[in-house]
Amino acid sequence: KEHPGIKIDVSVYSWKDVDRKVAEMVKAGKAPDIAQIGAYADYAKDGKLYSADQMLSIRTQANFLPTLTDAGKVDGTLYGLPFVASTRLLFYNEKLFGQAGLDAPETWDDIQKDATALKAKGVEYPFALPLGQEESQAETLMWLLSNSGGYVDDVGLYDIDSAQNIATFSWLRDNLVGKGLTGPVEPGKLDRAKAFEAFTNGDVGMLNGHPTLMEEAEAKGVKVGMVPLPGAEGPTKGSMGVAD
Repeated sequence: KEHPGIKIDVSVYSWKDVDRKVAEMVKAGKAPDIAQIGAYADYAKDGKLYSADQMLSIRTQANFLPTLTDAGKVDGTLYGLPFVASTRLLFYNEKLFGQAGLDAPETWDDIQKDATALKAKGVEYPFALPLGQEESQAETLMWLLSNSGGYVDDVGLYDIDSAQNIATFSWLRDNLVGKGLTGPVEPGKLDRAKAFEAFTNGDVGMLNGHPTLMEEAEAKGVKVGMVPLPGAEGPTKGSMGVAD
């Protein structure tokens, strides 16, 4: 209403496709004015993006949380602007847990025990583990953080094969995936959207997710419980935040 002469054309793509689609547009000389993508460092280095300093006042930039804007910087310059953020939690189906006589998990061992009981009750996805192309990096990081690991070490260097990370993946392989507790679709082929859809249909016992899942599930009559991400020894002290 404030700018009636401006027309906005919106194109929506899945997370699996959006980076590729934008790359095709850029190559064809038809780059979008604004894009919500994850892969933009190369565009910044090639001088194809406006920096925040060129678009926003200092006052506006100061209103962003540094922990969110730091992720949008390339070589110290801010290009990616956060407009929505969420904290990830473990969500569980209260009805399925009640039928199995279970309490919400606090540790990895609790997850395994609860998932085993849910499987015995015929739950299709005792623990949905979406490690497919859509958002595997976030699901992976949640698990790494819950065992005091992560993608980088204390000085910011990549440390994917740290002892903590190896222990995390070994536990997932041996105690969830290997025991058939993650459902009929292999985790590497299960995308987040499909896992969330199964949860809202009442077919998932528990999974890691973001707050909008609660509204989507309850809109379909699924009662949702939420707890901090369980850790190897107890509830994870920190949490993973995601900004788009």
